[in-house]
Amino acid sequence: MQQRKEDRRKTPRKDILTPAVMHLEANGKSFTSQAIIKNISPGGVFFALYDFDEELKNLDLENMPMRIRFRLSDTDAEYAASCCSKRTERLTYTIQMGAAFTDMLPEQHLALQQYCDCFVAPEM
Repeated sequence: MQQRKEDRRKTPRKDILTPAVMHLEANGKSFTSQAIIKNISPGGVFFALYDFDEELKNLDLENMPMRIRFRLSDTDAEYAASCCSKRTERLTYTIQMGAAFTDMLPEQHLALQQYCDCFVAPEM
């Protein structure tokens, strides 16, 4: 039996399925795609693009800056974040991407930490 690799992330991922919209600009063209977030942490997000421009399959998407907008199940608030892709996998009908958050409103980041159950209050 194969052993599972230890997760080296600073914060654990939370498995979710929630719709999102991803936007990026490459080669002078804007791309906006529907996505499904598969897991999330305060440090980043893993999502799959299902409705995307076929041109995206031919682009180098590694370390690509982008924006992502989504809602979490515990609130009606919309989250928006800048992120940078770290891993891309092209499958037959999807493009799956792992991305690290690079910018998010502080109050949204705090809410995301609380949602992921990994908020640690600062020591006084």
